[in-house]
Amino acid sequence: MFSIHLGIINKFLIPIGVLGLWLGSSWGIAAPTPEPSGATKSSAQSYIKTALNQLASGKPEEALLQVGEAIKLDANSAEAYFLRARAKHDIGLKSDALADYNRALQINPKFPKALVNRALIKAGLGDIKAGLQDLNTAISLDPLMASAYSNRGVARGALGDPKGAIKDFNKAISLNPNFADAYRNRGISLELTGDLKSACADWKKAAALGQQDARTWVLQQCRQK
Repeated sequence: MFSIHLGIINKFLIPIGVLGLWLGSSWGIAAPTPEPSGATKSSAQSYIKTALNQLASGKPEEALLQVGEAIKLDANSAEAYFLRARAKHDIGLKSDALADYNRALQINPKFPKALVNRALIKAGLGDIKAGLQDLNTAISLDPLMASAYSNRGVARGALGDPKGAIKDFNKAISLNPNFADAYRNRGISLELTGDLKSACADWKKAAALGQQDARTWVLQQCRQK
């Protein structure tokens, strides 16, 4: 994941990648390609579920092997390319991951989680504006996706728009009131606008939710706030 340095006592806005899938469901219209048989598709889904569990357990190398088998069985599974991209990214193969997110979105352009993760890679490779476009599309497809708003807030902050970033973090928090990193990041953006009191309130909330950076900043900056 990319981090955006904002230059205020060495603080970084941090993005949040997404992993979970709605396995076995459909997101929009896929490209017209031959469908595998029911049994083959079921076997591919089994590999995909195993890969998902391995990624959630921090085992991207094992997940990569499983999802590779899924793609052999069903080369038109957007889910499989999504998971392979996530595994490659976790291993550090960012350019390869980008290619797989592109393939997932070619198969299914209406795949908001793939758009969010592709945005993080694009921004990490230096193209924050392209990442922002992906996040805008993801939000248009799923306006209740808290991580998409939080990541768009990170992108806006990186592009010098802390007020716009705050609006997105507000939305992320309204959708997920226990989103520790959104409080953390909103606090940074509030500090950039000169509102340290409100920033400290956010960092205290983030710290209460277990965010370690925020706990440090509370001790350093917020004793009188």
